[in-house]
Amino acid sequence: MTTRRKQTAGTSSEGFHFVGGIATGANCIIQKVDEGNDQGNDAYIEFISGEVATSLFAWVQIKTGASYRRSDGYAIPADREHFEYWNNSPVPVVGVVYDPERKFAAWINISEYLRSHPDAIENGPYSIPVPVSNAFSAETFESFKQQVISYNYSSDFYFGRSLEYFADYEDHQRCMIGLGSLFAYHRNRKATWFYLIQSFRSIEGISAVQLMKVLGHLPNNPYVFWHSGNILDANVEKYGKSLLAKTFGREEVLKLISFVDEYGFAAGSLGYVVSTIVFAVRDAQTILEALAFDAAISEDQRANAMFLLIHYSQFNSVDFCLEAIDRYVAAFSDTEDCELFNLMKETLAREGFLGYLGT
Repeated sequence: MTTRRKQTAGTSSEGFHFVGGIATGANCIIQKVDEGNDQGNDAYIEFISGEVATSLFAWVQIKTGASYRRSDGYAIPADREHFEYWNNSPVPVVGVVYDPERKFAAWINISEYLRSHPDAIENGPYSIPVPVSNAFSAETFESFKQQVISYNYSSDFYFGRSLEYFADYEDHQRCMIGLGSLFAYHRNRKATWFYLIQSFRSIEGISAVQLMKVLGHLPNNPYVFWHSGNILDANVEKYGKSLLAKTFGREEVLKLISFVDEYGFAAGSLGYVVSTIVFAVRDAQTILEALAFDAAISEDQRANAMFLLIHYSQFNSVDFCLEAIDRYVAAFSDTEDCELFNLMKETLAREGFLGYLGT
């Protein structure tokens, strides 16, 4: 028996490729949502401005076909569940109708429409009008982008929605939507950094890695390309650094050094981000020393802690670093990292300085 593919699947794909072609043609990023995770959005567009990522993005619901035509334009039919889902989104949701016969597309800001028609969520009609005047094309994409990102998504309402999504840490997709929204639209709120820093201990897996990358904007990281799309207010940045320094302790540092991968602490690696955060912790030397000599944790965790301890402490006391290496090699002589630490000891004894991480 041969397999079958619904005609609507091809039609839907045609609409996505039309929208995607326009978005990528404007040097923006479009990502299709996996069908298994599609609860009401087909894709998301991340907006790029002058070759710089803005961190701003929008969900896109794409409808394809002449059946969406109306006498006064087009329409996106839905139901109450979709209206509630879109209205609860912490980031912009837009709808695009593509008419393949006319090779024409039009769009509507679904989030703005629902905010302007709150009764429709409860009572309907469950159809969103899409005016022909809102053409979605290569010529109008810049206007589309500016209208979407200029909408008031930094309001208290959307801040609350973002926190609700982020708090759902057992659902990775929702948690990451919330995290992305918090950084994109609310990074200049002190409350954002309070919740992100306090939550790090509770979040696990890939979600924790993504949270770490966001927290990596707080320390002095020379490999963060600062621009209007990610810059922090000076007072907010100062608050975040201070809170992280006094909040993070042994448990957070151990978690961080567990994220170091095969690229170690090279510039631009996860390990480098780990180092910038760990070095910003108030009791970094004491915590790293305790972890480096903790036989109860893994060999890799101990070695990462020792590596960071030496690089951190070299600025305070070379003698301490030399003594610490001797203690480590004596305690864990059967581990493969001892050779590296002995080489580091030779360099410190000869030069008095190892150099900076990532250089």
